[in-house]
Order: sequence, then C-alpha cells, then structure tokens
Amino acid sequence: MSEFELSTLIMVVMLLAALGGYSYWQIMRAQRSQRPARKAKTKGQAGFYDKGHEETLIGEFESDIAPHSSSSVAAKMAQAPVASDIYVRSQMPPVVMPRDVASIKSIHTTEPAFSKTEKIEKTEDLSDVASHSSEPITQETEAASVVELESNVIDGAVDESTELSELNQPVAPTDSIASIDDVESSEPISTEPTESTEAMLNEEEKIAEDPQFFSQQDLTEQATLSVFEPLIRFSSWVDSTHPEPIYAIDGVLDLMVSQPKNAQDIERALYDLRLDTDLPLKLFGLRAGQVAAMHSDNPNAARQWLPLEMGALYSGLRLTLQLANAAEYADSQLIHDWFELAQRLAKRLAAHVSAWPDPAALANYALYLHDLSKRLGAPMVVQLCKPQGLWPAYEVHQQMTQWGLQLDENGQYVARHANGRILYRVLNDVNNPRAQEFFRDTLATMHVHTLSFCLDVSRVEVSYQAEQRLWHDMNQLAYALQANWCNSVGHDISSDALFTHAAEHIPAYIQQLATLGVPAGSITMKRLLQGSTV
Repeated sequence: MSEFELSTLIMVVMLLAALGGYSYWQIMRAQRSQRPARKAKTKGQAGFYDKGHEETLIGEFESDIAPHSSSSVAAKMAQAPVASDIYVRSQMPPVVMPRDVASIKSIHTTEPAFSKTEKIEKTEDLSDVASHSSEPITQETEAASVVELESNVIDGAVDESTELSELNQPVAPTDSIASIDDVESSEPISTEPTESTEAMLNEEEKIAEDPQFFSQQDLTEQATLSVFEPLIRFSSWVDSTHPEPIYAIDGVLDLMVSQPKNAQDIERALYDLRLDTDLPLKLFGLRAGQVAAMHSDNPNAARQWLPLEMGALYSGLRLTLQLANAAEYADSQLIHDWFELAQRLAKRLAAHVSAWPDPAALANYALYLHDLSKRLGAPMVVQLCKPQGLWPAYEVHQQMTQWGLQLDENGQYVARHANGRILYRVLNDVNNPRAQEFFRDTLATMHVHTLSFCLDVSRVEVSYQAEQRLWHDMNQLAYALQANWCNSVGHDISSDALFTHAAEHIPAYIQQLATLGVPAGSITMKRLLQGSTV
C-alpha cells in the first residue's frame, strides 16, 4: 500500500469516527432535554386527585345525606376532624381507567355514572343509620356513635369516590354522548332476524319468484336447445310465411332449329358468347328424330335433353341458367343479358326461341330461392371442450381414427358413409379464427382445446341417419378425452337433453324440406347450397 493510500484511509477513518461521535452527542442531548418533561408528566398523573377534588366529592355526598338525617347527626358531621382528609387520601386507590368502561362512557362528561335510583337507595341506608342515632343516648355513647357514623360515611365516600374514579375522567364538561345507564337500560341483544336480514330474505324470495330469474339447470337447458336454433328458426319462418313449393331452380330457354345442326356448328356459334356471372350456365341438345315426341300425349315420351356429343345432329337446344344459390342470384339485369345471349345464338343457328318467360317473375323467383338457400345454409354445431388445459393433437388424431374418422386434404376430420358420402365434419374450434387446421405435418407440435362437430342436416340423406352416427361418436370421444359437451358458443349443455331435442326437431325439419320440394340430401338441395360458406 502506498503512502498516499494509507493517508487517505486514515482520513476516512477519522471522518467516520467524528461523525459517529457527533451523532452520539446529539442523541444524548435530546434524551437529557426530554427527562424534565417526562418527570412533570408522571408527577401530574400521580397527583391528579388532590385534596380539593376529594373534598368536593365528600361535600357532594354530605349534601345528599343531610336532608335525611337528624339535626344532631348533621351537626356532628359538620364538625368532623380534618384528619379524615388524610385518611381518605391515604386510602385512595390508584386511578385506573378500565378499557371496557372507557369505550362505553364518554370522556366529555363529569356526571356520576350511577343513576338517581341508586343515590336514593344509598341515602335511605344512611337515613336509617341516622334515625337509630336520634334515640336518647348518653354522653359516652353519643361520642362513640358519632365516630362510628363518621367512619361509615367516610368509608362510603371512599367506595363511591373509587367508583367515580373508575367510571369518570374529569375533563372540561361537554355534551354527553353515551352513559353506562343508557347501555345497561338498552334492550338486550336479540337473536331474531333484523330488518336488514329480513329485507335480504325477502329479496331472495322475490328473485326466486321473478320469471326472469334462471337457475343453472335452466341455463343448461337453454344452451342445449340453442344447438337446434337453425332448425327451429327455419321452422318458424315456414310456419309464418307459408312459402310456395319449389318446382325448379333453373331458368329455361328452348331454341328450335329448322335444320339439324351438329355439335361442331353449335360450338362455333358459341365461341364468343359469354355471360358475366358465376351462376351455372349450361346447354343441352335434343337429337334429331325426337321432335315428334314434343306434342305426344304419352307422358313417357318426354324429350331427352342431353349434353352435346361430337358427331351427333341436334334439332333443338336448351339454354339453362341457375337462378340462385347461397352466394348470389339472377337479378333483372342478368336475366336481360341472358335473353340477349339466347337471341344471338338463335340468329347464328337459324333457330327461334319457342317461349320467353316473364323476366320480372324470374327475378322475383330467383330472389326467393336465394333467401331460402341462405336459411338452409346453417349447420348444427356441437362441441367437445377440455375443462382444463389442452389436448395434444396427436392424441386427438389417435381417437378420431379409432372411431372411423378420416383426415382430408383441408385439415378437417370427416365421417363417411359406407358409400363414401360425407356425414359430418370435425373442425378445430370454429369460433377461434386463430385456430389451425389439422394438418399431418403439425400434429406433433399442435394442441387443441375445442373440437367442433358440424352436421348439415340439409346436405345428408335421411337414410344415412347421420345424427345417430354423430351422437355415438361424440359419446365415445367425450369419454376417452374426458371432455365437456358445449354448444356453438362454448356454453355447457346436457347430452341427455340434446338427444331428446334431436328426436323432436330433426324429423320435423326433414319433413318440412320434403314439403317444400327440396328433400334433404337431394341434388336440388346441394345445388342451392353450392355457394354456402358455412
């Protein structure tokens, strides 16, 4: 260590020692300045009950006793020796304020804590003593009785002053807040329900009687019924509007050719004819030799409109336009453009249009089909949710494949009939836009919380009994994965109530579809729902 570092260290030590000595001196100085104040405070508390205060207490009791005693006794009491003050002061107990009394008695009152009734009882006792002393006595006994009476009065004064010292703290007199008599005279604590408790009970009864109050069982029942909301909503619409049955979903224009044309000529006539729409536009042909069946009375001799084939001759053409689906419909402008396309084709083939339908009626009918397809495009959604945590995706995949579901190219599990038709689909939480689909390359690192089972009753034929397969598979998966049954928004439902509602609403819905002319699972139904995004 260098000389400079050593000197610096010595200076630091000296500064710290000086700072410590100065702090110690300040502490000792503060303690010495506080000692007189502490002594004065202790002395003031010890001498609080001085002679004048004791004389005041004894004088108050003497004034209460004087009217009830004889004149001779009162005179003797007035001549009591001053030594009694020394006796009272020497027998005075230390002043102690009980915590329970201090909490009840106000510190702003100087009145005695005992009531007037207690005063009267005490003065009556003293008056009895005075009445006995008023009888004729001798000079010797008179002095003894006076001394005895004085001692009794002094003892009573001491006892009562002790009570006062325990119950009162003499300070500047102010308004009294409460007293022991008020507390003692108050009604006893009752165990019966108070007004606030009764009000709470009445409120609970009102809530129970309120028709808008729902128990957990009621909420579960409503959540279960909401699974069939698309079917119930459609049935309500049918019952209220009574829609007309659907006879077709295509607009038809028939072109009759005077001279049969082959398929190559027809294709050359169509090369630059376009219609700006996503609705299906198709062309069918009537082969030559079948025109005679047009006006035949035999219903089995109906013409056969078939797709065009190379090398065949056709004497008639049918241009069809699907009027509506779930995505769009043919409005008045589109129908007008379709009519123009048919006129240009007829001109090129030297044909004529056999009949022109009413464009306004077609437009209204197209709008009706579009509205119907939108109402039919809502599937039922039932979900299995994990109560806590997440499932590994590979575990879900194992259970799905065990019960016959297949993972398709869209990342969805599908349940198929024996003929390959899809019955229902399983998605990863349809309400979560950030949920990933089930792709094989992500199953090892993926986790799942909700499995959404989607059944579109309108797309599946009745004979497949897709709902029965769905309930069976969901039961098995819920048991294997320890999952809860939920509706489309994640509210808990009852599986038993779900089966009961399904047996009621699904058959009624299927019957209404058949009455409208679009049976469940039919080609017409599938074409109407073709543009559905659900």
